[in-house]
Amino acid sequence: MSHRHLYSRQNIDQDDIDAVVNVMQSDYLTQGPMTEQFESVIATYTGARHAIAVNSATSALHLSMLADGIGENDLVWTTPNTFVATANSARMCGAKVRFIDINPRTLNLCPEKLETALKVAAQKNELPKVIVFVHFGGNPTGFNDVAHIAESFGISLIEDGSHALGSSISGVPIGACSRSKATIFSLHAVKPITAGEGGVVTTNDDQFAERLRLLRSHGVTRNPERFKNANPKNILPRCYYEQLDLGFNYRMSDIHAALGHSQTKKIDTFANHRRELSELYEKQFDKTDFEVQFHEPEVKSARHLFVIKFPTSQTRDQVTQRFVEAQIGFNFHYIPVYRHPYYKGSFDQSCTHMEDYYDRGLTLPLHTFLDATDVRHIAEIVKT
Repeated sequence: MSHRHLYSRQNIDQDDIDAVVNVMQSDYLTQGPMTEQFESVIATYTGARHAIAVNSATSALHLSMLADGIGENDLVWTTPNTFVATANSARMCGAKVRFIDINPRTLNLCPEKLETALKVAAQKNELPKVIVFVHFGGNPTGFNDVAHIAESFGISLIEDGSHALGSSISGVPIGACSRSKATIFSLHAVKPITAGEGGVVTTNDDQFAERLRLLRSHGVTRNPERFKNANPKNILPRCYYEQLDLGFNYRMSDIHAALGHSQTKKIDTFANHRRELSELYEKQFDKTDFEVQFHEPEVKSARHLFVIKFPTSQTRDQVTQRFVEAQIGFNFHYIPVYRHPYYKGSFDQSCTHMEDYYDRGLTLPLHTFLDATDVRHIAEIVKT
C-alpha cells in the first residue's frame, strides 16, 4: 500500500529530526529545559495560563481527573464516540462512567440528550461530578451548548481535545479553557502534531496546574515553599525533596518534547492542508446519499479525521472491499466504548444515534501527504 493512501500518517521533516538530535547530544534527555520550552509554546498558542506536558494523552486525562477530585464511585459522563482512554481515565480513579448519545450530524456529545439526562439525574441526586466533551475529529461543534448546560448544573467540564489542536470557536482556540477546567491534547504519531508519544493539559487554574505537575512526577516536590518538613538532616538544598502525594511517572522526556516543540511551528500549516482536503471531500459527496460531519459556521476544525456515513451498512461493506482491492487505507472511529468487553453492562439503549453511526460510518484517508487528485480518486471509489 502506498504511503499516500494510508488512512493517516505523521509528517516529519529534517527540522524535526535535527531538533531531536540536538537534545540527544545535550546534557538533558529528560527533566531538562526543552519540556518547559514546549509547554510555553503550547500555552502561548492556545492562550491558556498553563500547559503541562506528560507522556501520553491517557496520562493527561488520568491526571486531570485526579486533579479535579474524581474518586471512588464519583460519576463521570462522556460520549461513546471516543477512544477508550477517555472513559478509562475516570475508571482508573474508581469513578463510574455513563455514556450520553451523540448528535447524528456532528457526531459529538448531544447537548439536548445531555440536558434531558441531567434533569432526570438531578431529581435522583445522581448528577455527574465531571462531563468530558470530546472534540471528535477536531470538530468543536456543540461545545458551547454543552458548556452552558454544565455551568447551569454546576458540573465541572473537561475537554478531550486529542484531535483538536489547531481548532477554534469564533476565533478562540480550543485549549484556551475559557469555559472548562482543562483541555487535553494528544501528541500520538497520527494526531495534528506529534511528539512520537505524548500529551499535554492546558488550564487557567493555578492550583489545578500545580497539582498536575506534582502528580506527574511521583507526587514529589523540590519547591521549598511546599516542603512539609524543615530538611531535618540538613541535606544540601538542591538535593532535598519531599513526596507530598501518591503520584506517577508520567513525565515527558526532553527527546519527545524536542519533536513536539519543532512540530508546533507547523500546527496551522498541517491544519490548513487538512481543511482544504476535507472541503474537497465534502464537495465530492455534495448532493449524494453520503452524510458528512456537520460543522457550525463559527467553528474552525483541525480536521483530524474525515468520516462519512453510508446509506446502508451493506454499502459500506462493498466500498471497504473495493478499498482493499485498490490498496486504499481506511479505519473506523470509534467502536462505541460501551460495546467493549470491559464495559459490559454499561450499554445504554438510548444511544440510538451512536448505534446508527457504528452501522454506517467509515474513516477515509486524510493526512498531509494527500493531494486533491488523491481525494478525488478515493471519493470516486466510494461513489462507484
